[in-house]
Amino acid sequence: MATIKAFIRTNKSGNILCNVRFRLIDGRDKQLFGTSNLTVYSNEWDAKKEKIKDRIPFDTDKRLDFNNSILDLKMEIFQAYNDYNGEPSKEWLSDFFNMKYNTEWKQTNTEETFFTLYDDFAESLDISVLRRRHYYVVKRQLQRYEKYKNLQLNIHTFNEDHLREFRNFLHNEHKLSNINPEIYISLNNRELPKKRSENTVIGILKKVRTFFNYLNRKGKTSNNPFENYEIGTAKYGTPIYLTKQERNQIAEYNFSFNDKLSVQRDIFIFQCLTGCRVGDLIKLKKKNINNKVLTYIASKMVNNNPRNVQVPLSSKAMKLVEKYSNQPGERLFPFISPQKYNEALKDIFTLARVNRIVTWYNPMTKVGEQRPLNEIASSHIARRTFIGNLYSQVKDPNLIGSMSGHAEGSKAFVRYRDKDLSIKRDVIDNLLD
Repeated sequence: MATIKAFIRTNKSGNILCNVRFRLIDGRDKQLFGTSNLTVYSNEWDAKKEKIKDRIPFDTDKRLDFNNSILDLKMEIFQAYNDYNGEPSKEWLSDFFNMKYNTEWKQTNTEETFFTLYDDFAESLDISVLRRRHYYVVKRQLQRYEKYKNLQLNIHTFNEDHLREFRNFLHNEHKLSNINPEIYISLNNRELPKKRSENTVIGILKKVRTFFNYLNRKGKTSNNPFENYEIGTAKYGTPIYLTKQERNQIAEYNFSFNDKLSVQRDIFIFQCLTGCRVGDLIKLKKKNINNKVLTYIASKMVNNNPRNVQVPLSSKAMKLVEKYSNQPGERLFPFISPQKYNEALKDIFTLARVNRIVTWYNPMTKVGEQRPLNEIASSHIARRTFIGNLYSQVKDPNLIGSMSGHAEGSKAFVRYRDKDLSIKRDVIDNLLD
């Protein structure tokens, strides 16, 4: 069974910019080498994990983009190698990269395929690096589905049956790594598929539908497998957010024994006071604040309605800004990855004893569960805390939406109406008393 490794090589000393090379090993006697156009400085490369080192300062979006490009290339190489008829020459992997990067060759010799068109589609999207990464995750899921079903996807013949099979594959993929390990050879244990909720699967299928809308719009095909196929609607429970007392309990807890948790706590409180999505929060810079007002363009609104989101900063928020004003670089806060941020929040909630029992809608089981807050803590609770506490006082979704990055008339606030008991009490008091 073939294995694929990424590595760099340099004969020079110092921090050298290197192209990432790949080695394909199949048995004892076959080793194929090729050089990609991905580049990385030698001091930034983790040879063991085959990615950017975790513990060095590095732009979060660029780190994710680079590391996922390594995974994408491994999957492409593995699939091309398995699909190759005959005995590959010693130059096979080198030729693979020449074909991938040589534009003139592609224009004269390469037939458009399902996945080359998908790449064109993903690159055409005017979205952030973080959101584009989600589309490439879907590409890898489609490639694994293709391999699992032993077929070759075609934009002209992809139909409702494929959609139903793909949906079933997505729901059951977490069981397949042991049954069909050859499909997952390029993934490490952390990257293996986890069990997916129906909401997650719906989001994946919507991205595939966007791909076919692109193909139809570009005249690449008249086929539309979604014409009579019902994706369904994602279901969400009532928003769970912190009370002001719980937020302050976290803000005032003494984390001096753990500097890392102290920093992540401060970032969480700032998010509670501004309502940023985590994708926007990690990109905030010091220059985003002027005259005690935070101004940015919400990444989710870039395509449809790009406008400034302006949030006047409270005294508590400004104290946090000032606390980190002398840190090196342009970043507003020393943010870690979204995944590690969410992991830290569970520890922060637990230590601060913010463990109120709430009714949480489990998207896996589709039933409400009684869970303590510290078990379901995540960055999105901060955003809900900002919206929920304002909404209980102001009751104007458009005003709050202008500060939270929601489009005017957003349906998201309907769920906050269901939540706010104080609003219900106001209605009863005004109408019945």
